[in-house]
Amino acid sequence: NNLRLSSTSTLLHEADAPLPNKVLAIVPYGETMWLATEGGVEVRDAQTAAVVKELGKGSMSTAMILTDNNVWVARATSGPDVGVIPIDIYDATTCVVFHTLELNDCGANATVTQLIKCQTNIWAFASSGAIRVIDPQSCTVVSCLHSPAAVVSVTAPAAQRLWTSHSDGSLTVWNSERCTPIHTMNNLANDNVAQPRAVASKLVSFGPTRVLGVVRDAVVMWHATTLERVAVARGYATGNAVSCCRVYNSRTRRYYAWTGHTDGSVCVRSEERRVGKECRSRWS
Repeated sequence: NNLRLSSTSTLLHEADAPLPNKVLAIVPYGETMWLATEGGVEVRDAQTAAVVKELGKGSMSTAMILTDNNVWVARATSGPDVGVIPIDIYDATTCVVFHTLELNDCGANATVTQLIKCQTNIWAFASSGAIRVIDPQSCTVVSCLHSPAAVVSVTAPAAQRLWTSHSDGSLTVWNSERCTPIHTMNNLANDNVAQPRAVASKLVSFGPTRVLGVVRDAVVMWHATTLERVAVARGYATGNAVSCCRVYNSRTRRYYAWTGHTDGSVCVRSEERRVGKECRSRWS
C-alpha cells in the first residue's frame, strides 16, 4: 500500500509512489466509501481509508451515485464509442457489475459529470449539455433534454425540485416530474460584472427549504421555494476540492467530511460540535 494516514487525516502518497488519480466523486455504502477516479473505482474502508478493492482499472470514472444498494458509475469512452456514454451498475455488496446502460447521442468526447436521483428517476448530466432522465427500475431513458451550457453542480432540496448550476454562470430550477425548467437565475454573485460570470461551482441542499452554493469566494444561501437570496458568507470557498461527501460514523457518533482533491489526495475531517453550532448560528 502506497498510502499513509497523516495526523491531519489527509491521505498522502509516498514520495516514490506513481502520480495519483484525481478523485471525481465519493459515495458511502455501509462500512465502505466508493471513489470514482481517473483510473477507475476504488472501494475504501470507511474507518481506516485503506483500499479494499480496485474496480474498472484503466477506465476513467467521471460520476457516481448510490441507489437501491446499487452503485452507478459513469465512464469515459474513446475510439468508436465516442458519443455513447456507458454507465456501469454495480451490486454494492458484491462489487460486481450486473448491467451496463448506454446513453446515446450525447456528443463527441462528452462525459457524464453529474448523477443525481430526484423522486424515482436518475438524472444524468453530460459535459456537452445533454441531459438524460433514467428510470432505474427498467434502466431505460425516459426523457432527453439539453442545456445550452454544461451543468457544473446539481442538488435536489425537495420533491419535484432540481437545482442545476451551469458553466455560463446561470442557475436553473427544474420541475423534476415534468422534466421542465421553472426558473433561471443569472448574476449569482450579485456584483453586476458581465465577464467573467460567477459560476456556482458546488450546490448543496441544506434541509428541504435551503440551497447553498459556492460562488467565487463566498457561500450563498437561497430559499428553495421562493428562490430568494437569504444570506451570503464570504471567504469560505476552497480552491482544489472537486468532490465531497458527509458521512455519519455510528462508532464515534460523529459526522465526517470526505473530500477528494485535484492532486489525488483524499481528506477526512471530523465535524466538531462547536463547528456545527457556529454553522447553525450563521445560517439561522
